[in-house]
Amino acid sequence: MAFAQRSLAVFRELNAGRKQEAARAGWLSGLQKDIPVVLLDHVVQNYPVNTIEDAAEWYKRTMKAWLITNDDQKVQMTLAEAVPGRKGRSQIEEFVSYNGGPGIQHIALLVDDIVATVTEMKRRSVEFLEVPSSYYDILEERLKDSKVELREDMNKLRELCILMDFDDNGYLLQLFTRPVQDRPTLFIEIIQRRNFNVPPQPGK
Repeated sequence: MAFAQRSLAVFRELNAGRKQEAARAGWLSGLQKDIPVVLLDHVVQNYPVNTIEDAAEWYKRTMKAWLITNDDQKVQMTLAEAVPGRKGRSQIEEFVSYNGGPGIQHIALLVDDIVATVTEMKRRSVEFLEVPSSYYDILEERLKDSKVELREDMNKLRELCILMDFDDNGYLLQLFTRPVQDRPTLFIEIIQRRNFNVPPQPGK
């Protein structure tokens, strides 16, 4: 998918650009670690209420697809809209309002070592959403009755505010940056998968 390739290229250019800025500022940019990204995992688009069917129909008619992925099925694009009739304004409605219409709510980047990646990003002052400590207390209790064996240190997940989801087959780790602008619009997700919702490979 050309969009996926462009998104990764932009991320790498930003990473390289920050190194150049650091060098001009006199920092020891040569000591900066790279932030490796395996690939673009998924993209989520938000739509106003009662418009997603038209958008999905356009993708079906124009791109001949219901499941929107790139050719090797590693990048998925999700379409989302607010549920009408709910009390208060949902996150999707808030996004559409501040964005001035539909758009990409977040881009998820897949990594191999989320602890190392997030540690380095935080060292560079990237801000992530905070998670209450009680979340990890509950998570530890849930894991006791699960078949999943967590390879990462739970204390590091707690320290870095990394979220976890799991089933009997595996788990994923994820966290979200604060919006990249001064409005609650686009944000970045960092995600690591261990046999959890892994897209099927062609021919398998």
